[in-house]
Amino acid sequence: QRGSGLSQPSLDCPNTYKAQLKNLMLPLTATEDSQQFSELIKQCYEGLSEDANTASYLKAISTRKSSEDITDLHELLSVKQWILMGVSYGTRLALDFVGEFPDKVHSLVLDSVYPPEFNGFETALENGFKGIDKLINVCEMDDLCYSSFPEIRKTFKQSLKQLLNNPIKLVVPRERAASETVTMVLTAHRLILLLDYASYDSRLFADIPAAINAVVENDAANKSLLSLASNYLEIELYTQFSEPVYMATECSDNGSFGYSSLLARLEPYRREYPMLDWSKQSVYNPEICQGWLDEKITSGSNQPEKAVVTDKPTLILSGALDSITPADWGRQLSDALPDNWYFEYPSAGHSVLTSALCANDEVQMFLNPDLKSTAFCSLSNREYQRKRNTIKWKGLIN
Repeated sequence: QRGSGLSQPSLDCPNTYKAQLKNLMLPLTATEDSQQFSELIKQCYEGLSEDANTASYLKAISTRKSSEDITDLHELLSVKQWILMGVSYGTRLALDFVGEFPDKVHSLVLDSVYPPEFNGFETALENGFKGIDKLINVCEMDDLCYSSFPEIRKTFKQSLKQLLNNPIKLVVPRERAASETVTMVLTAHRLILLLDYASYDSRLFADIPAAINAVVENDAANKSLLSLASNYLEIELYTQFSEPVYMATECSDNGSFGYSSLLARLEPYRREYPMLDWSKQSVYNPEICQGWLDEKITSGSNQPEKAVVTDKPTLILSGALDSITPADWGRQLSDALPDNWYFEYPSAGHSVLTSALCANDEVQMFLNPDLKSTAFCSLSNREYQRKRNTIKWKGLIN
């Protein structure tokens, strides 16, 4: 994508990561963390905009521009029709491309659907709470998990209350640097982020009940808690992720900021967790896109993008526990498309193809329907993974 990877110019804001590390060592509130991030992003934009060419380049980054780039590549390679495969944001790009250039597409494989009619900024907190609630429900319905953590929902609330008054200092090992550790202060809103980010690595769902229990016991050395914290840090501090490209793209795509409707959707969680910071700044700041667009974005100033409908054969994969792009979005797209196959995996999170091995076989069958056998799983195993909870819980009490 423009501005990232090997493209030139490659856009980044290296000072952002250093500042984030510093902030993680402080017991900031959700509002303070949000304000700090907004200020860092503002400084990032202002620094990049000092160069006129870079400032102009930023305005040429969007999903539609990326679709046009794919068209150029299509012509350069003399491809008759693409089979488009996208994961997360890649599904939004694929949908935009097929909507604009349908003759260039044969079929689509969409994993963890991010449709254009949903605002990733606005829905992030809501999706996070939904994901945590679903995971707790799975634990309560699972005999092994429930027997070890029979009051997991109550314990979660207790953990949030404790962290409000007594944040926990964690010394977290880095996954990509074996000898390196990072000190972070675990607060209530950061615990929610730790649980939410487990969706990026479905193996970590197994650690969530034990990690919640560890917070209540003030056990800063608990392996499950540190695993979740390490995953969170790897995502937040991933230097190959381009914050400028992300901001330019998301701000260009997401024009509708319905704060009042968001509060209405969050009301059940506000009642469930009254101890949390529900200030406007912590819930969602629509002015975060100021500067990244030609005009300041204010509440209700733009309309959301329209849903894309295509008659191209489409395979849709969703993780039932995905708190980033929830399965609801995949089901909604499936309901709208006339020619699609929809598979939802009960123990998968974000990126089903890396969460559920057998899902890769469904892609094989979709692309090659005459296959007699698939690469990874038997038919019975494929059906089992689509229907059953496969989480192997950590920290069970014998």
